[in-house]
Amino acid sequence: MDDPRIRVLATKYGDPDELLSIEWVPPLPGINCEGDYFKDYAPDPMAYLKKRMQGKGNQVLVDTSKPLSRDDFSSDQLVYV
Repeated sequence: MDDPRIRVLATKYGDPDELLSIEWVPPLPGINCEGDYFKDYAPDPMAYLKKRMQGKGNQVLVDTSKPLSRDDFSSDQLVYV
């Protein structure tokens, strides 16, 4: 997203910093967090993400009926690129 040609193209549609920003990087076990991608994530990605978002006592901390955002995860679950 730092390629100057891409940034010039993005200016046609708005602020390139805003358009090309990374809002959220999902935790992918074995890739950017602990775990095994094929065992923990691949069989049911949404179930994995919902499990990661649960707090103490199975209380869900976010409304999973809306799209996920970076605010839905704690800082140790986020990877900034």
